[in-house]
Amino acid sequence: MTKMFIFDPPYLRREAGKIDYWGIGMLVRRRSGALQYCSTKDRKRTCSPSQSIVILSIVSAVTLACSVYHELTTEHPIIDCALFKERSYATGVF
Repeated sequence: MTKMFIFDPPYLRREAGKIDYWGIGMLVRRRSGALQYCSTKDRKRTCSPSQSIVILSIVSAVTLACSVYHELTTEHPIIDCALFKERSYATGVF
């Protein structure tokens, strides 16, 4: 019923845009794939980390660099890096 009788004004309507699948994939790979594993498996706090933690930390760092570059150069980014120019927003996020 709501969809039949309530409409957005013309200035709020958006066209369906493209989805940045590469950006979503790199974001998921970095966060849930590599960082989550490293943070849960490094509970022992031994002197030398295991090989899998080192490799996944490197994968996470490389994916972060690729993700930032991709988000800065793509036409429809998932994360708009221009938002970090606002000092209060950047402070809150970091």
